[in-house]
Amino acid sequence: RGGGGGGGGASEAARRNGALQSSRCLSLASDMLNIRLFEEVRERLSLVYDIRLAWAPFEVYSAGLVTIEFSPAPDDASIAAATAAVQRTLKEALEGGFTAEEFERAKVPLVGAMRDAVGS
Repeated sequence: RGGGGGGGGASEAARRNGALQSSRCLSLASDMLNIRLFEEVRERLSLVYDIRLAWAPFEVYSAGLVTIEFSPAPDDASIAAATAAVQRTLKEALEGGFTAEEFERAKVPLVGAMRDAVGS
């Protein structure tokens, strides 16, 4: 790479690689949370019709936006129960981490997308 030998290019490349690695890790974590929320709140507890977590990285800041959307029955008790289950599930993930099975299930689409990107 061009430059006056100040090493700025190398440090910029390292910063970009670090940001890319962080982005991939956060994407994988959001996929694992999606799996956990879907299986716990929808499948096991049957508290919602649908649930999804979305993570959107910001390009300018080293941050992002996480949203969780879910569709419980339209009554106060169902909304409260679903909200409590989502909060409990998130807390368990934060405190206990993810299982090897969740990791394996979440990485398959990510690896496939990366292979597709490299192949095209």
